[in-house]
Amino acid sequence: MISAARTFTAVVEMYTAEFTRYLRCADTPISVSQTLWWLVSLLCLALSLALPDLALGQSPFEEGATNLVDELTAIAVPIAVLAVMALGIAAIVGLLSWSWPVFALLGIGIVFGASQIVDWIRGMFNV
Repeated sequence: MISAARTFTAVVEMYTAEFTRYLRCADTPISVSQTLWWLVSLLCLALSLALPDLALGQSPFEEGATNLVDELTAIAVPIAVLAVMALGIAAIVGLLSWSWPVFALLGIGIVFGASQIVDWIRGMFNV
């Protein structure tokens, strides 16, 4: 954090020196638009150094996709619990064969392990 503060201070001093040099130059008049441009660029620089999460954040698509996956997982948990309970009771009573609950558990494992499966496949191809 100390080096970031020093870097920030050095950059602010550089921008301030440049801005002061342009203001004091007698043969080059400064317009209001140039002054505003310098102030806005200095403000953007200060915000990007002070709040790196805003400058280096996720893309809107990535953030939306992550939120969608989280919401679908939250919805799927109680559904999966109820499905396993219903299939287990039906298999115990003898209304269906034991292959249905086994395949249901396999499907639930794929649904909840999808992100790990995708990471594993990406790792295989070095993507």
